[in-house]
Amino acid sequence: MGSIPTATLMKSNLQKWLLPVLLLFILTNVLAWKFAGKQSAVRGTNDTSPPSSRSRSSERSDEDPERARQRQESIALAAQKWYEELLEKYPRMKPDFRDVPDEQNGYLQFLIFADSLKEPLLTDDLKAMLKGDSAWDKQKFKAWLAENPDVFDRILHIAELPDQSAKGVALNRLAFGPARFGGEFSLILRSAARSAFEDGDAAAALRYMKASSALADHLVEIEVPTMLGEVVGVGMRQGNLDSFHEHFLPQLATNPEALKAWQEALFHQESPADEYSRVILGEWNTMVRHSLLPALLGSESAIDGRLPIQDVEGFLDASVAAFLKSADGVSQLGEGRFDAAGAALEMDCSGLDPVTASVFKDVMGGLEKIPEALGIQVTRRTLHAAAISILLGETPPIDPVSGKAFSWDPKTRLLSGPEENSAVDPIKVP
Repeated sequence: MGSIPTATLMKSNLQKWLLPVLLLFILTNVLAWKFAGKQSAVRGTNDTSPPSSRSRSSERSDEDPERARQRQESIALAAQKWYEELLEKYPRMKPDFRDVPDEQNGYLQFLIFADSLKEPLLTDDLKAMLKGDSAWDKQKFKAWLAENPDVFDRILHIAELPDQSAKGVALNRLAFGPARFGGEFSLILRSAARSAFEDGDAAAALRYMKASSALADHLVEIEVPTMLGEVVGVGMRQGNLDSFHEHFLPQLATNPEALKAWQEALFHQESPADEYSRVILGEWNTMVRHSLLPALLGSESAIDGRLPIQDVEGFLDASVAAFLKSADGVSQLGEGRFDAAGAALEMDCSGLDPVTASVFKDVMGGLEKIPEALGIQVTRRTLHAAAISILLGETPPIDPVSGKAFSWDPKTRLLSGPEENSAVDPIKVP
């Protein structure tokens, strides 16, 4: 295998894993909202609801605003009560919230700052430059920093807060909050790290990159992380690794002490399997409380029209069983492993009527490929960890997904995935 430019490998592989994950998550949400299309034609004979959700929606459009507000409040209260009853029935699904002071809560402060912003912090041209889509211009970025010192200081402060919790945060903010500005905040921090590193300020560079990693942790380490938060966090962490490998590692390769410090800053301590288990259970909580229950109670703000679920209890039982099996299955190969096949969300529709089974398949169908896509990312992230281990003279970690060793060619300095047809491209080790 010949020499491959590092930047080419990075961009090729980033597109290879991130786009499928994002598309799968978008598909999940599209399917969740797709229920509106399954209307009265598939309802059971015992259904006494109006035949047309459109006519009901039209009637509500003329509803008195105060009455509409009261109705939505009633639905929200009923949904919350129902949700709490479900958590009593399914205790393993119940989040264990921590008490974190607001001023120390990185997740809450992230949401507050993101909500205060009306538009992106970076222009399209500046963002393209920082992402590597155009030539790097350090002075252009420094000019932005000089014009926005308070913004940068606030992002850095939020990232360096010691803890995170979603206690008291509305689940609709959990569902979509991380998508707003997470990637941009992280891009600003790691670009500041690159600028400082090029200026010879190694301590500041390490601090900013560590902060970028910590910001991703704020999104993922809350008690009810969502799949969207995981996708955004994965993108932030991988962006840090790509930047480190291309812009920092060549100069640090012969400095074991510095490499150790960067290793600690870049790599998350929690095992990928444990993180996935938390995320998939958090996704169930968000899906049920934010989308499913309000829709079943008649909230057109969630989904226009009644869900065609004839067996609600059976549907919920099946969803809990599928999510728990996925959360447990990802670890079934043992400590340090990531079992993407075991984490697959299997659609056991036995005992469900055809209509409810169809809805269940729609929901699960959007999520069933997620473990495989995330498994590719786990392999790639561990490949980067193995590169640092090689430079430190340590035994490199194995691939958590396959359980096999990575392929290392000391002559070409190429480190590759353990499988010949691996979806993870090789990286060049300095």
